[in-house]
Amino acid sequence: MLTITESNLRADREPLLHPFGFKGGQLTELWQPIVTLTSESGHKGTGVGVQSPLWSDANLMASLGEQGANELMYKFAEETVKSLEGASFAHPMELFEQLYARPSQSWFARQGHPNVRPTYVLNALAAVDFAAWVLYAREREIYRFSDLLPAEYHSLGEQKTEAVAAVPAIAYGTDDEEITGLLEQGCTVLKIKLGSGGSDMIDWDSKRLRHIHELTQAYLQTRPAPAEVSYYLDLNGRYAAKDDLLRLLEDADRSGSLPSVILVEEPFLDGREISVEDVPARIAGDESIQSESDARYYMDLGYGALALKPAAKSMSLSLKVAALAAERGVPCFCADLTANPLLVEWTRVLAAHLRPLPGMAYGLIESNGGQNYRGWDRLVSYHPAAGAGWTRTRGGLFELDEAFYAESGGVFRPSSYYENR
Repeated sequence: MLTITESNLRADREPLLHPFGFKGGQLTELWQPIVTLTSESGHKGTGVGVQSPLWSDANLMASLGEQGANELMYKFAEETVKSLEGASFAHPMELFEQLYARPSQSWFARQGHPNVRPTYVLNALAAVDFAAWVLYAREREIYRFSDLLPAEYHSLGEQKTEAVAAVPAIAYGTDDEEITGLLEQGCTVLKIKLGSGGSDMIDWDSKRLRHIHELTQAYLQTRPAPAEVSYYLDLNGRYAAKDDLLRLLEDADRSGSLPSVILVEEPFLDGREISVEDVPARIAGDESIQSESDARYYMDLGYGALALKPAAKSMSLSLKVAALAAERGVPCFCADLTANPLLVEWTRVLAAHLRPLPGMAYGLIESNGGQNYRGWDRLVSYHPAAGAGWTRTRGGLFELDEAFYAESGGVFRPSSYYENR
């Protein structure tokens, strides 16, 4: 057993280049919690997170505002981190289970917010989970991620890929010049944020998808070699009914973009009773997957892919969902949370062990931080393996060599900035 003798939480507040719009709202900054856990032997594990109250609980952010929603999440994390002093665990996934099983809703109710979404709690716990993984690795002097997995997850660790495709995010306000620039960088999959709101959301979404498709097709016509661009539509739970989704996809069919739609992520406000087995696109769950039981439920409804989001929901829960999906033959991919470079690395470590979606040569990893952080280059310098080949894209791919696997992208190395912050 590993016992925590000291715990600490602090945070940076990172401004964005421009408001980042999705879920009918927008973010202007992202708080970066930094958790350090110290064991009896004196080893330290530092984990970094990113708070995204708009993603994790849009209704709560609407009522509290961006600042208030960030402050509440940080306060919850602060009390959780303090409570860990004296706690023991045999594996990071065990510690996560202990924390997530706590009656957190009663804590939020005492703050005057009785109906906080589980994703908000998971977002607050992610940095703690990363710190536990780093502490566990350093305690055992094991730095290959696959060697740290419990026995029942070894088959997941055995899967290795030589590359993963980088997926940028196209927000409501992303202009044509930026989209074309992403295509010029070699990106072949675009994550398009839809569900903007307004008097006719489906009409706006349909026009937005049509426009992006026309833009990409015009660009591809200028290329000498055959190429194609795929679309990953992120509806962020903004649609109320299956008919809304079908209306969007029917328009996509008419415009010729439907064959390029490889994923439609999280379409419904509350999809617990909506079967998608007859929908002409692969539907993926994201925010709705808050536990293993959720994953089972939505796969039974016909969801054909699951988004794994270590930066938002913890590495531990992501592994549990990935293993369950593998048993069912349902593919997974990795989504971002406008993550900083070190969190992108954690996500890349997981993506490296996932099989690609059917029909695709490589797995997917959304990474949009470089598009959105004002201080992205500075944040890159905080990465302990900054400059390593696997941290940069070539032709739209992160290429993963044996050096990447041998040290898990450098996530267990000390970061001089985060560890001394």
